[in-house]
Amino acid sequence: MGNKQLYLGAAYYPEVWYFDAKVIDEDIKYMKEGGFNLVRMAEFAWSTMEPRDGVFEFDDFYAVVDRMYANGIFTVMCTPSATSPSWLTLRNEETLVLCEDGTRFQHGSRRHGCSNSPILRKYTNRIVKEMAKKFGSHPGVVGWQIDNEIYPHIRDVVGNADRGCTCPVCMDLFYKRLEDKFITPEQMNRAWHLRLWSQEYYSFRDVPPPRSRTWMNPSLVTEWNNFRSDSNAEFVAEQADTLRENGVTVPIGTDMMPMGGQSYTETNRNLDVVQFNHYHSSDNLWEVCFWYDYIRGLKREPFWVMETDYSYAGSTATHGYQPPGYTRINTMLPYAMGGAANCYWLWRAHPAGHELMFGGVINTHGRPQYNFDESKEITALLKGAGEFLLDTAVKNTGFAMTYSGRAWTMFEGQAVSGAMKYQPRINAAYGALFRAGLRPSVIDEEGDLAQYKVIYSPFMPCIEEYGFAARIIRWMKDGGIWIAGPLTDIRNPHGAKYEHTPLGYLEELTGAYLKYGVPARNNADDVDQAISGAYAQPLIMSAAKVKWDIGDYHGEEAARLWADAFELPDRCRPLGIYGSGPLQGLAAAFSAPVGDKGGGVIVLGTNPSAQTLARIVSLAFTKKGLEKGPETSPNVLAIERVTSDGKDAGMIVLEIEMKEGYVILPRPMKNIMTGEAVEGRVEMEPYSVLIAE
Repeated sequence: MGNKQLYLGAAYYPEVWYFDAKVIDEDIKYMKEGGFNLVRMAEFAWSTMEPRDGVFEFDDFYAVVDRMYANGIFTVMCTPSATSPSWLTLRNEETLVLCEDGTRFQHGSRRHGCSNSPILRKYTNRIVKEMAKKFGSHPGVVGWQIDNEIYPHIRDVVGNADRGCTCPVCMDLFYKRLEDKFITPEQMNRAWHLRLWSQEYYSFRDVPPPRSRTWMNPSLVTEWNNFRSDSNAEFVAEQADTLRENGVTVPIGTDMMPMGGQSYTETNRNLDVVQFNHYHSSDNLWEVCFWYDYIRGLKREPFWVMETDYSYAGSTATHGYQPPGYTRINTMLPYAMGGAANCYWLWRAHPAGHELMFGGVINTHGRPQYNFDESKEITALLKGAGEFLLDTAVKNTGFAMTYSGRAWTMFEGQAVSGAMKYQPRINAAYGALFRAGLRPSVIDEEGDLAQYKVIYSPFMPCIEEYGFAARIIRWMKDGGIWIAGPLTDIRNPHGAKYEHTPLGYLEELTGAYLKYGVPARNNADDVDQAISGAYAQPLIMSAAKVKWDIGDYHGEEAARLWADAFELPDRCRPLGIYGSGPLQGLAAAFSAPVGDKGGGVIVLGTNPSAQTLARIVSLAFTKKGLEKGPETSPNVLAIERVTSDGKDAGMIVLEIEMKEGYVILPRPMKNIMTGEAVEGRVEMEPYSVLIAE
């Protein structure tokens, strides 16, 4: 952030309390008692700051920023574009999202405005400009958040999905996008193979929005979803430019959710810091580790968690509460994994409205929640280990896995296999690796490949986005090992199959011949339970058994998700062979050299179990001289930290599943919090934290 320090904060809504001085003083009292030094304000306060067209009233918020700053509490200011006021929406109905069924969003929710609306953009940039002029130079404002949880798809209160605004402005922009990309409708028809079912269009303006209740062409669905994401990214970028043009110099971001449909790559391109919201619970907290490993590398600035659960979540009804100790471990995770801020949603629970049953740090009546003492424990940890956290960084293990917003979008348009859901499978693969001590960084297609010696790219249907294919081939020729698949390199950028080969690049690269490709199962979900490595519902094609030959391991397991079967030339080494059924004798996975500097590729034609995946990655580790992380029980996460010159500095160890565990330290260390020496096997209590140097 603007200041080099760690921040503990919460979303704060003084406008809900009409800036009552007594309430603000009580809030500050508890913030100081709990060790809070950051608030996030104004994200939904457009009607408060501009109650009438062109009448700006910022003084109440400015006084709160002043009051907070005087008490050692900094502010992240937010632009309010997610909640345009009724004087704007009622007078300009065309700014409201036009749903695919022809109805408009109503005023009274949020995210009701169309991000492409020129009227909404005009009014948005006007208030953003005035906010920048008012708050941009205040020393208490250390960052800015643009909008709130912007996302392409729309979902109503009962969960009905909609693929985004279809207003005339959006459609005109979509048609312009198609024209720029394809030049002529004939080229689009050819790229999307629209002769099928007589889908051909003779004008770009004949192309309909892909309504969710119509079985639409997957290439159209993919293009449309990317268009919606890119439109939102442009809306955010425009606000960032307005802030900078009017004096804002502190970091700017937009808070994003743990979903890939809104491209992190494009949305953060014009921003300074990745901001992240999540509401993982005690049941799936390990999954948020994937997101921290991903967002950490997107920007030079340490990431900020802008929203996470403190006590219990909900809207007009609660969704259960977090157990004792959860808040402590959930809060320490982002600092351990490279973040500089953690904010809760929210500070004081609302007295009414859509989210009146969402628990805050203190309740509506100004009384601290049951876990408030955990805030004091967190403050003590940050105070005791703050220098260590600020002066060290998460160690680069030399290993990365790829994550792609474009892959997310493509699989949304075509699942390929009935069991294919992109994010759960990515989570399962990631979980299998870090629980095996194979800690990956997570990079997108534009990530710096040169930092890594081994890269794993599962479920990446198109490898041509952002020039990834050419870059990964050069990287292999320079000595890197790429683990590709399953379901990688199977589609061109239009979401269509390659016409003359099942794989766009991998057959030519390796000399292998993909003889057959069949589903390995027909129904139910077989996603790994990454904690145990067991199958959720092991309904699989029993005829497709794979005999694995990986280093010293020789075992057999059923193929899962998909079964690509290869004939191999002599230069390729099989790692798995189908042992029975119609694929018998063909390779399920193999390695092949690329270049003459020790690089190569490992191609996975099926989705291995957690244990087998770990063995395959370990094989690549051995070839490239990489080391596993410290040995831990599966419920314990050990984050190694290094100094600015890359020297080992210590580690942060966290128990993340509310049960006993252990870590085996690689060398004698010192517990920063107690000063005691620690070495060898260290027992970890449920939700405990060890910070050692």
